[in-house]
Amino acid sequence: MLFTDGLVEDRDRDIGTGLGLLRHNLSEVRGTTPEETCRAVFDAMVTSRARDDIALVAARANRLAGDQAAEWDVPFDPAVLSAVRAQCGRRLQDWDWKTSASPRS
Repeated sequence: MLFTDGLVEDRDRDIGTGLGLLRHNLSEVRGTTPEETCRAVFDAMVTSRARDDIALVAARANRLAGDQAAEWDVPFDPAVLSAVRAQCGRRLQDWDWKTSASPRS
């Protein structure tokens, strides 16, 4: 699970409380798909008054073959994110991985 701080903290919820809430919500969705996990956590934690950007990514871990690892040095520049996302997608296609990743709102 990867997430931005907007998921777990805001003006009315400190980060410790938010992380505890996240742990609780994740314990409630064991055995679900990554998409179901994201939807359930998002629905449980994000209020209509959220003012910060929120990103949430869940992935199922699988044992990888030795040649199925990739590493990129990514500059601290939001302008490169689209290119990095495309590189990741191409690498997954090269490995013949099927993904169902899509942005959620």
